[in-house]
Amino acid sequence: MTEPPSTPDAMPPVDGGLAEAVPDAEGRPQTLGQKFFRWETLLSFAIALVILVLAIRGLRIDPAAIVANIREANLWWFLAGTAVWIAVIFARAARWRWLLLTAGIDKEHGYDIPGVVGITEIVWLAWFVNCVVPAKLGDAYRCWLLKQESGAPFSSSLGTIVTERLVDLVTLCLLMVTTGLYLFHGELPSEATMTFQLAVVLLGIGGIGLGALWFARERIEARLPHRLQGQFGRLSEAIFASMRKPLPLLLMSIGLWVAEGVRFWCMAQALHAHLPFPAALFISLMGSLLTALPFTPAGLGVVEAGTGAVMVGVMKLNNDVSFSIILLDRVATYWLVVAVGIVLYVKRFGRSATRAVASA
Repeated sequence: MTEPPSTPDAMPPVDGGLAEAVPDAEGRPQTLGQKFFRWETLLSFAIALVILVLAIRGLRIDPAAIVANIREANLWWFLAGTAVWIAVIFARAARWRWLLLTAGIDKEHGYDIPGVVGITEIVWLAWFVNCVVPAKLGDAYRCWLLKQESGAPFSSSLGTIVTERLVDLVTLCLLMVTTGLYLFHGELPSEATMTFQLAVVLLGIGGIGLGALWFARERIEARLPHRLQGQFGRLSEAIFASMRKPLPLLLMSIGLWVAEGVRFWCMAQALHAHLPFPAALFISLMGSLLTALPFTPAGLGVVEAGTGAVMVGVMKLNNDVSFSIILLDRVATYWLVVAVGIVLYVKRFGRSATRAVASA
């Protein structure tokens, strides 16, 4: 791992808000509020709303029945599923911290990485950003927050997130294929085919990119502008350094994705639905894969429509019950993230303002 750079990575300055990886048309950085009210973000929410309306009509969902189902939900099963979800966030934060240390982003190299609780706050804020703006800007925000906390180079942190995403994708696809073949007796349904195709495309892009980086990174770095060469070098170094212990990383990832299935199964139990665990695991994995599409924040609308189509069209579950399970699950995995994220964001903004006043 290289020593801390003498100059910061190319990341625009931020005044207590979300830093975009690229400045706006006039070269100015934007806060989260500014990004949220841009036309691209508002359009993404409009697209999500249209998809939701089409899904409700296409699946013949009765909104009154959904409301009745949610009101009759078992609170303890819902809280159990929510607890599993929160535990997963802590576990993902712990895994990212492990990746950072594996890549040499640690005290020995001059970086005071926060503990698991501090890293969890950063991860939660990143997911919050992904829930309110499209294009997965939360990953960039995560790296920027870590840079503010520890001085870790933005590009090095991003390299560990690339590793995290690749391993998650491989694990998710393996579990989806295995579970899907078990559920559907060796024949994948057409409703799930597009999701598998998306997984294959993403895996192909990731594999090609990783191979090109491994064999041609020196040539690629030499062709970049001088100001980007150091950042690219730290990025590629962090990617391969964080892959030094693949087996523990793979086992941790399998455990995380299985826990996602437990969460969805708990939500089904809350609505008294007899959903086998393999089916719950498959649906949760499919929903997670659909969030990779950057058209709407956190896959809003896309996840509900895609998973609903499989639950109703393939698994032959009741339309209203299926959509009720999905919406109840999204209360924890989307709306809870937004609610807590707002609190954490305001809290962090207040700390930044206090430090700025003290410095002045």
